[in-house]
Amino acid sequence: MKKMNLFVSTLISLVLISSFALIAKGNKGHGKKGKCGVERNHLTQEMADKMNQLKDEFDSQLSEDELNSLNALRQKVKAEKLDLKSQITGIKNSDISKEDKKTKIKELMESKKDNRDEVKTELKSILENNEDLVESLSTSLKELRTEFGHSKQRKGQKDHKESDKKGHHIARFILHDDFVASTNNFNEIVQNSKKLDLIVNEDLLTFNSPAESSNSTFTLYDLNGNKITNISNQNITVGENSINLNSLNTKLEKGRYFLIIENENGVSSGKFIYLK
Repeated sequence: MKKMNLFVSTLISLVLISSFALIAKGNKGHGKKGKCGVERNHLTQEMADKMNQLKDEFDSQLSEDELNSLNALRQKVKAEKLDLKSQITGIKNSDISKEDKKTKIKELMESKKDNRDEVKTELKSILENNEDLVESLSTSLKELRTEFGHSKQRKGQKDHKESDKKGHHIARFILHDDFVASTNNFNEIVQNSKKLDLIVNEDLLTFNSPAESSNSTFTLYDLNGNKITNISNQNITVGENSINLNSLNTKLEKGRYFLIIENENGVSSGKFIYLK
C-alpha cells in the first residue's frame, strides 16, 4: 500500500510539472517525438485505437462519480495547456528582451501552481481508490510499447529513473482526453508545399491565391501533425480568399494550427494562431 501511494504521488507530480514544462519550451518541429510525451508521437490508426481502447477499459471500471471527476480533470488540463500555449506564444512574440521573456514565462508557470495542486489532489484520490486498475494499466501500456517497438531504454537514461518514467507515462495517458492518428507524411507535406500566409480575424481566415480552383481540399492539423478535420470541393479565386473556421465542422480550442490546401495547382500550407 505504501509503495503504491508513493507511486501514485510521484506520477501525478511528474505529469503536471513536465507537461507544463514542455509547453514552456515550445514545439521545435512538427510531429516529432517529445520527451516522454505520448501526444507528440506519430500514432498510426491501429496505435490510436488500441490506446483509446485501454483508456475506455480503465474508465469503464471506475464508479460514475469517479469517471465524471476524471473527465472534468481531463478537460481542465486540456484547457490549461491551451491557455498556457496561447499566453506563452504571446510572450515569445512580444518585443521584450530574451531574458524578460524567460522571466515572464517563469512567473506565468508559478501562477499556475494552485491549479496544478488542485488537479493533483483530485487525481490522487481517484487513483488511490483504484490501485489494481492502475497496476493493470501500467502492465498493458508496457505491453503496448513493446508491441510497437517503443520499449528500449534511451541512451544515457539511468535505471533509477525508470519508475518515474513509468508514472509519468501513466498519468499523461489517464489525463489525455483522446488519441488521434497522426499523418505520417505531415512533415514532408509541409516542407514541400508552397508557403501560405494566413491572417486570422476572429473566426475568419484570409489568404491570397495566385490561381483559381474549383476543387480544393482544406485540411486542418494541429502542430503535432494530428489531422483535425477537412472539407473538399472548395472554390478558390485569384487574389484574396476567406474561410470561416466554423465551416470546418469542428470547434477549435485556442492554439496554433496548420492549414493545408490541395488542388490541381499543387499544395500550399500555412500556420496560424487561433485565440478566440
